[in-house]
Amino acid sequence: MWPENRNLESGRRNRAPIFFLLALLSFCGPSFGAETRDKATVDDILLSITDAKGMAQTPFELRGDVASVLIFVMHDCPISNAYARELERLRQDYGPKKIRFQLVFVDPDLKPAALEKHNSEYGLTNYTAILDSTHVLVKATGATITPEAVVVGTNGKILYRGRIDNLYSAWGKSRGHATEKDLRQALEAILNGKAVPNPRTKVIGCYISSS
Repeated sequence: MWPENRNLESGRRNRAPIFFLLALLSFCGPSFGAETRDKATVDDILLSITDAKGMAQTPFELRGDVASVLIFVMHDCPISNAYARELERLRQDYGPKKIRFQLVFVDPDLKPAALEKHNSEYGLTNYTAILDSTHVLVKATGATITPEAVVVGTNGKILYRGRIDNLYSAWGKSRGHATEKDLRQALEAILNGKAVPNPRTKVIGCYISSS
C-alpha cells in the first residue's frame, strides 16, 4: 500500500503547477468572446467620474473634440505596460488634432498614490488617469481586456473598440514590431470623416474581472 500512496502524493504535487498555470491563463490571455459584451453606443454621454487627481471627468462628452479615446489598462498587466511608449506617442500625435485621451485603470484595489507612481515610472504623466475600481466605464463601454482601446464619437457612438495594434500574436508572443496599427488606422479614418474600416478587433492581454 505504501508505494501506491506515495505515487498518489507525487501525482498531486506534479499536478499543482498545472492548476496554477491554468488559473493564470484564465486571468491573462487573448480575447475570443469580446463580442458578447459589444455595445454600439454608451448609455449616458454625460456620465461623470472622478479622475486620479480628484477632478470630475465626463469621458464620453466631446466638448469640441472630434473623438474621445479611453485606454483600459491594469498597472500590473505586462502587455498593458509594454504599450506605455506607444500610448504616449499616440497622445502626442493625435492630441493636437482634437482627439482626447484618457487612461482607465480597472484594478479594483489600486490606490491613487500607486497609480501616480506607475504613470511616473512609465512616462504616462501627461494622460488624464481615471481609477475605475467599480468598473463604471468598463460596463458603459463593454471593455473586456487590457490593454483595450475604446473610441467614442458624436452622440456616444462607439466608433472603435479593440487592440492598439498587432504587436502581440498570442499571450507572451511579441512580433517585435507592429505590422497592423488598428487604433491609428481608426483615428485617421475618423479625422478624415470616413467609416472605421475595422471597428472591432480582438485584444490579447489580461481579462478584466467581473465586478
